[in-house]
Amino acid sequence: MNLLSTRQKIFIAKCAHRFVKAWRRLRGLPSKAEFTRGGLRWMLDLNEGIDFSIFLLGSFEPDAVRCYEARLRPGDVAIDIGANIGAHTLHLARVVGPEGKVLAFEPTAYAHAKLRANLALNPELVPRVTLRQLLLMDTPGAAVPETICSGWPLTKEEGLHPEHLGMPHTTAGAGASTLDEAVEAAGVGRIAFVKLDVDGHELSVLRGATKTLRASRPVILIELCPHVCVEHGYPFSDLVQCITGLGYRFETFNGRALPDDPAALEKLIPAKGGINVLALPR
Repeated sequence: MNLLSTRQKIFIAKCAHRFVKAWRRLRGLPSKAEFTRGGLRWMLDLNEGIDFSIFLLGSFEPDAVRCYEARLRPGDVAIDIGANIGAHTLHLARVVGPEGKVLAFEPTAYAHAKLRANLALNPELVPRVTLRQLLLMDTPGAAVPETICSGWPLTKEEGLHPEHLGMPHTTAGAGASTLDEAVEAAGVGRIAFVKLDVDGHELSVLRGATKTLRASRPVILIELCPHVCVEHGYPFSDLVQCITGLGYRFETFNGRALPDDPAALEKLIPAKGGINVLALPR
């Protein structure tokens, strides 16, 4: 597991970004361009953290990509909640194949537009992906916040989140729904896999997903980030107990069991940081 705080990860990314930016400037290359990475086409802004990760590493969170590549099968249905620019959406669509389906949910206009552009660069994936500009919550039709962080700039910017250094972007055009409602509207079959990374909204999403999770028992890839839980007004223990109460247990990507006890689990997570784990049905 990665034991760096979010600030430390951003600092490392900024150091690498300076070298790459200088190298590209010397050669007259733009910071925004089309690239092929991981067998997929991307429109990337190298001044953005997620984009830069795809450019440099071949994918964003490569360990997560390897994890679901090993678990998903052609024809499966996967869900990407907090899809951002499609860093995982496109890989999920590639893995489930022509007979599979990916439901992708992203509430901010900025990231939603970038996801749509990246998807258009890979036309063979378009029929496999249902993209909706929705904030998934526990109450249908609830008020959507005016802004949500969906960018992590590597250049100096004003107005960044004080802890995870995210840039807020407007949610203009977004609706609110529960996952249960969205899945029913999509008319898909059994859900095999859910990726959930919504920077503190995880508890609300899960409370609106109980029907889906109980019916399909999907594997869940979730980021556990205690300090953003507190920022959103609930203790980390509420999130852990919600997941375990739905009949799930925690595991690392390499199969090591993690504790169900919230306090013991929190000790494994870096201060002001988070870890990606699997929640597996018991």
